[in-house]
Amino acid sequence: MSEWKKTDLTTRIVRADPFYDWALVQRVSILNMEWLPVLIELTPDGEFNGSAEEFTRQAAQLRARDPNSWAWNLRVPPFYEALPTRIQGPLRFVSVLARKQFLAEIYDGKAPAKGIRRFEIGRSTRPAGRAMPQPVGSAPVSAGECTPEVLVGVIDDGLAFAHDRFLSTDGKTRIEYFWDQLVPSATWFSWGYGRELTKRHLVDGIDERMRHTPGSIVDEDDVYRLSGHVDFTQPGHKPLAARMAHGTHVMDLACRSIGRPPSGQRPIVAVQLPTDTVADTSGATLGPQIFNGLCYILAKAAAIENDFNRVQPLPVVVNVSYGTIAGPHDGSSLLEEAMDTLVAACNGTLRVVLPAGNNHLSRCHAHFCLEPGRSRELRWRVLPDDWTQSYLEIWLPDDAAPVSIVIAAPDGTATSPFSWGVSQQLVTSAGVVGQASYYLPGMAGKRPLLRLSLEATGNPEGRPPLAPAGLWCITLIPGAAGVCDIHAWIQRDDPAPGYARRGRQSYFDDPLYARYDDGGRAIEDDADPNTAKSYIKRRGTLNAIATGTETIVIGGFRISDGRSAPYSSSGPVVHPPGRGGPSPDGPDAMWPCDDASSLGGLVAAGTRSSSCFAMHGTSVAAPQVARWLADRMAAGDPCDRAAVFDAAAAAVVKPIGSGNPSAERGGGGRFPMPANRLPPRIDP
Repeated sequence: MSEWKKTDLTTRIVRADPFYDWALVQRVSILNMEWLPVLIELTPDGEFNGSAEEFTRQAAQLRARDPNSWAWNLRVPPFYEALPTRIQGPLRFVSVLARKQFLAEIYDGKAPAKGIRRFEIGRSTRPAGRAMPQPVGSAPVSAGECTPEVLVGVIDDGLAFAHDRFLSTDGKTRIEYFWDQLVPSATWFSWGYGRELTKRHLVDGIDERMRHTPGSIVDEDDVYRLSGHVDFTQPGHKPLAARMAHGTHVMDLACRSIGRPPSGQRPIVAVQLPTDTVADTSGATLGPQIFNGLCYILAKAAAIENDFNRVQPLPVVVNVSYGTIAGPHDGSSLLEEAMDTLVAACNGTLRVVLPAGNNHLSRCHAHFCLEPGRSRELRWRVLPDDWTQSYLEIWLPDDAAPVSIVIAAPDGTATSPFSWGVSQQLVTSAGVVGQASYYLPGMAGKRPLLRLSLEATGNPEGRPPLAPAGLWCITLIPGAAGVCDIHAWIQRDDPAPGYARRGRQSYFDDPLYARYDDGGRAIEDDADPNTAKSYIKRRGTLNAIATGTETIVIGGFRISDGRSAPYSSSGPVVHPPGRGGPSPDGPDAMWPCDDASSLGGLVAAGTRSSSCFAMHGTSVAAPQVARWLADRMAAGDPCDRAAVFDAAAAAVVKPIGSGNPSAERGGGGRFPMPANRLPPRIDP
């Protein structure tokens, strides 16, 4: 028999990380490891003055004089001791490794809680325990190498660093630095986890690894076996063992050129995310690794500037082809604010490109109003045999009056009505299988948030606890005034490309929602009379980490008829002015992501040289824009959001199909596929 148990949130925390809140009660928790990646936002007027450099300085001083201080529970990357000169002004975000004790003390209001506004945890990782020895040596820049014009950064999964698509005319790699967060290092790496491969290291450099393979052609299998990426004696997912990998495909589209570029001209800095982070498509653990990756790319841009004696900052464009569904959708999530702040601080020398998302038809967004005295029921369909956890978030307007909530599990077990400042846990004989936390405004975001977290509904090993699958009913009961403009999102739970299926995407289940019209075609417009009365909406499904003001966001369309890809997500974001000009209501533009309705995806590199495959999604539209921006940055042309919007608005796409997409889905419009559409042949 199950029952709901109530606790008071207001007496326990001031500022919440909902995912950390849920992790504290899990039987099998991500908190099992000693160290966790944590993204921290500092309080602007707190003890660190909102400065990552000041935070790092005080932590180092405290660590030196007090072995019992909070600083001993942190590992702060040296990057924050002296930020690159391109970063103007204080940076109030810092990504660290922290022990569980540090997080627990912050939650209890102990030092240095007054200087921290909020934090977000990442997946457990295994940091190295020993100091990183000094490098044996690196090959200097040769006289024949061109001074780089622009640096392309890629943060992704499954990056085939020995692929011939990433070589320059001298047959050596263009990847100057590669932070592999996937494979733990045996030595202490300055960022705290993973390991670094460089182009020029005389012993373990990428060029040396490829040069020492037998035969005249690089044996990529041998390179990846010796590097540990395709070592089947070790457990875990190995993206480079498959014929396709998301990161390699994306990096080819972002870094492609007609023929190999001259040596040194178009360097690449790549960051491979750990498989645990990628496998958790909910994105609940995404923030620290993504922000660390951006900072790493900027640090290596400064190193490349020094190598080539470049006086001016090297322009940098970074592609991050990842997306989530649930979140505030107003630019206020921790990762979004961190990216916006970093891009703005770089004063035009950094651009970050994100996909619009692939959830236009996923039935994971609800938008509705509560009339005075009339309740509304949301029906959440949670599927059986889901090996991962599921999350639902309901965000109310920041000026809304309190709304009472009743949650009924599929077995009929229901909560009593509860409002802001309360958390309830669904407890069975096996343990806690669900938690509903109702946060006041300012606790988990600017607006009130109800977050319902559920355990997996299936386990291949039969281990409890398991949440009940079926129809979860959430009833919202307004006061006398009623509440309008309520949004709800179900978090992403589908498998990442190339990964085995573990999660099964849950969805809203409303009888008034129609997926197909009378001809069997998918309905893509909420105004369609067959589905207009449903609270489930296709609008407002934009990537939850892509609603900031500084990042460039790209949707996708089909080449054959110019129509929006059915899955390409749309705006608007929740609060006007939204993302700000020039495209406040959605992505900035659309780039091709499918050949035709019967021929999905675009062709780009496979994991081995001379191989290719087609992959679809807005993840393949975004890197094309990164490449376009790199060309413009190299030429000194405008390369901000307005430049992308204007270029798409001025482009002529044929065939026109059904006309221009709405601003909510297409921003400025569609940009035609470039001339080098297919991967050009590169002779060895």
